[in-house]
Amino acid sequence: MASVAALIDTAKLLTELADKVADEKMFVGYHAHGGDFKPLADRIPWDILFSNAGPGVVMQLDTGNLPQRRRRSGCHGSRSSPVVRRRFT
Repeated sequence: MASVAALIDTAKLLTELADKVADEKMFVGYHAHGGDFKPLADRIPWDILFSNAGPGVVMQLDTGNLPQRRRRSGCHGSRSSPVVRRRFT
């Protein structure tokens, strides 16, 4: 996502959709991609997104997209270590 504002808007949309489908026992979530851990405005996009999403939005962390300490390239060259948080609804 290109900006912090876009991440916040996406979080709001995902929350609205999750609320709409919850009564039908359906889920809405977001699947991690490599760029989700490349800093944006001195923050991690994944954290921006889920700090603004409601508790009903599922976080799907694809460990294949996490930074690799042994490989220089890692996740878009990032050497950061994202913190994985679990959500319980």
